[in-house]
Amino acid sequence: MKLAGVFSYDAESEFRRSGRPETYLFFAAAFTAILFLSHAGLLSTPYFWDEAGYFAPAALDLFHGGHWIPTTTPPNVHPPLVRALLALLWQLTGPSIESARALMLLLAAFGVLGAFLLAIELCRTAGGSPAFLAVLFLMGSPLFFTQAMMIQLDMPAMAFTAWALFLYLRGRLVLCVAACVLLVLAKETGALVPLVLGLWSAGEKRFRLAMWFLPPLGVLAAWIVYLHLMTGQWLGDAEFAEYNVIYPLHPARLISALVRRAVFLFVENFHWIGTVGVAAGWRLGLFRSRGWRLAGIFAILHTGAVCVTGGAILDRYLLPVLPVYYTAVAVGFSALQPPARLVAPLALLAGLFISLFWSPPFWPAPLDNNLAMVRFTDVHRQAAEFLETHYSGRRIVTAWPMSIELTHPELGYVRAALRSVQELPDFRRAPALSLDPPPAVFVLFSREANPRATIFREPLLKAFAGRYLQFYVPVDGAEIQRRYGLRQVIRFESWDQWVEIYGP
Repeated sequence: MKLAGVFSYDAESEFRRSGRPETYLFFAAAFTAILFLSHAGLLSTPYFWDEAGYFAPAALDLFHGGHWIPTTTPPNVHPPLVRALLALLWQLTGPSIESARALMLLLAAFGVLGAFLLAIELCRTAGGSPAFLAVLFLMGSPLFFTQAMMIQLDMPAMAFTAWALFLYLRGRLVLCVAACVLLVLAKETGALVPLVLGLWSAGEKRFRLAMWFLPPLGVLAAWIVYLHLMTGQWLGDAEFAEYNVIYPLHPARLISALVRRAVFLFVENFHWIGTVGVAAGWRLGLFRSRGWRLAGIFAILHTGAVCVTGGAILDRYLLPVLPVYYTAVAVGFSALQPPARLVAPLALLAGLFISLFWSPPFWPAPLDNNLAMVRFTDVHRQAAEFLETHYSGRRIVTAWPMSIELTHPELGYVRAALRSVQELPDFRRAPALSLDPPPAVFVLFSREANPRATIFREPLLKAFAGRYLQFYVPVDGAEIQRRYGLRQVIRFESWDQWVEIYGP
């Protein structure tokens, strides 16, 4: 039995034969239903980390005051499309976490449809391998699962990237350019797509076609000029520019970023199983078509681009590459011999599901790679409710982002803002143990998906990470108790995430 028959039930062949609008609507509705059902219990999850620190405040600034440049949080170069869509929705529903997450799930479903169409196009040129399997991998990806509901930019960038590549390969020029415009308005790094498509067209000596990809770049340039006129900074904020443009260029950080990207794409989340499939497909020459060459060049360039930009090595920056990777995996699996042709995809799907809950114990991982971000918000909400009930009038010291969680009710943690909260940027020992006057309450919490990661226990690696990657050993509760004469009042814990409250 062919793998396509097992996983697609001829849905792809039906889709290829029919370009009717109702066919698109059927699959869009199916993907939307799957995403909403799988996230039904998570729609009220409070805003997390960068959502709380930038994206939610920026959208609320636009909703309340019409400010395209944020006023309650430092501005940066991120274009306004996502926050504009949120502000527009909130005009109808009122600002709420649930409506924001619902909007992002709709965008995610749109992205899954684009990834499905792109997979069908690429699989067609590789012998009709099961494109639907690639979509199962994408929707099963822990990274996509969490990002699908979050008001961040990488999932919308993935959606418009998939559509742009598909439309280009199908020769739908006007729609492709429109997708590129939306892409650069969603995230500035999306400029790579029209740049690649324009250069590819020029390389094929279709110079008039290449010129069509200048307008998306012009739209992004117009946004950056407007940002400069309003803030005096080309990227909106000098500190943001330094951290995301200059800081990553140190050779040690570049090498670290390249290693991390390679590990995430080809090894982590049981991707090593899929990489075996990609290697099999490569050995058989299944990726030689024009479409695969274009998709592969984009994936390589995008991966390189996010290594040289962005101070934090966040795996979500690789989301636009995942549809290409998972399609390559599906093609490679189709080249395997039975029973591996069936066992390999089932093993990868099982591994993706496990990775939704489990983070590799060897190195620190971003919390929003999987459901660690939900566990994080759960314990923070419990701790915030306890602090609001018992210590609302006391001087509370804690690190960001809990400091803003306690002072901004719209983020979903407290009913009313706590007024006496002092913010630490992190839990480094020196500032945490030199507070004057001493805190009445100190709140300590985990900041990684696996706080007991083993990779930095080796002295040389720890020294390297401390010097080049901002790694540090945080202050612990015993030190807080000795320094300020406090005791541990309560501890909230959910698997690998915890919050400890120290008080009188």
